[in-house]
Amino acid sequence: MRTKTSPTDFAKCVTRFLSCYLPGERNMSPQTIKSYSFALKMFIGFLHTSYGIKPERIEFRDFNIDSIKGFLTSLAKAEYLSPNTYNQRLSALKTFVRYAILEYPAFLQDGQRILAMPSKRSSPHEITYLEKDAMKAFLAVPDQTTVRGRRDLAIIAMLYDTGARIQEFINIKVKDVRLEKPETVKLLGKGRKIRVVPIMAETAKIVGSYMNDRGFLEQSASGDLYLFNSPNRAQFTRPGISKILKRDLTIAKVANPTILFPEDIHPHAFPHTYIGQILRVIEVNNLLKIYFKDQQIALHTVNRDTKGAHFTDKSHYPSSKNISAAELLSRYKAEMQLIGGGGIAFCEKYEEHIPSHGTYHRTLAGILSLRKKYTLETIDRACFRACYYGNISYRAVKKICEAGIENLPLAENVTETCSSSNVRDMSLYREMTKLGVIGHE
Repeated sequence: MRTKTSPTDFAKCVTRFLSCYLPGERNMSPQTIKSYSFALKMFIGFLHTSYGIKPERIEFRDFNIDSIKGFLTSLAKAEYLSPNTYNQRLSALKTFVRYAILEYPAFLQDGQRILAMPSKRSSPHEITYLEKDAMKAFLAVPDQTTVRGRRDLAIIAMLYDTGARIQEFINIKVKDVRLEKPETVKLLGKGRKIRVVPIMAETAKIVGSYMNDRGFLEQSASGDLYLFNSPNRAQFTRPGISKILKRDLTIAKVANPTILFPEDIHPHAFPHTYIGQILRVIEVNNLLKIYFKDQQIALHTVNRDTKGAHFTDKSHYPSSKNISAAELLSRYKAEMQLIGGGGIAFCEKYEEHIPSHGTYHRTLAGILSLRKKYTLETIDRACFRACYYGNISYRAVKKICEAGIENLPLAENVTETCSSSNVRDMSLYREMTKLGVIGHE
């Protein structure tokens, strides 16, 4: 018999969900667990304020589709809440529902109705970024004669140069920064994926000056400290970084009234700024010109009859691709002849037995790619043995090289064996199947 002081099934399920299931079985990051916890916290608060149910008295019967619809409706009425945030809250509740169904099968029917709730359609939001002149003016705002100014400049430069998400950025530690050539920063991203990002020498110099101010370069035990932190060495937060950026944006607008700045700024504007400055797309007279660092790298023709259709101008093909199929095949044949007699025999037998095959040039390209791993003599003998098996394919040559059987003696002359068309002795099939040159059921 449950008393008023004993926890409810809902309370026990929430506790296990946040403390055991997410960090243990799912191995989710602390940020994801914090997000799910916040969604459940908001829902529990909604039940208390709207239905008068105290948090410690919430039962699974109170966690139903009607109460969730009411909760999401209250979120939608908030003008500051975007559809993406709405969908994120709903997704967090659905994740909890899937776990609760496994723990309490009696909740299955209500859980299925909750899982069937649709997400809200969201419209694309405006991408905020800084033009080249605006970015220069923004970088000129911090006062480099002060420690605080050098810190702000390092924050802006690192956000711009790394293109990191804000959570990746505030998680950077001192040991993740390499100031020697090649200058790099290690980032821990979503899904706990690690990537190493190169930074410019100018950025490394700015960050090095800031690290010297904080004493990070002299202290050997400072590697585990966060790179950007408060005077008491507490980790910076998202609102803290946003506050610095908004303050410097206001100063830049006043100092440069003729330069166009965005109305507001957030940390995610800097990856867009970096990409927009190194990669530009310009449309002129039905042509899309793509530039990378002021160098044109591609030219596409826009087809107005077919919406969204673009065709690459052949004059901008790489020299290796700006040739016809016949010329490419002729080049491959010439390179096969350099391999030896086995390469020549392979080409002759391929054209004899499979004259109309559309992947001939790809077969030869595959065999030629084996030169990266095997010697020409090995490939030459593998081509001979493939002809002996009557299996004229890239896969056969590759399997023979991998199995190392190219030097085994041949029972018959290659030409006589191949002249027998597709009729093979059963011993050949058994040997080919054993080696994996052909498959079997």
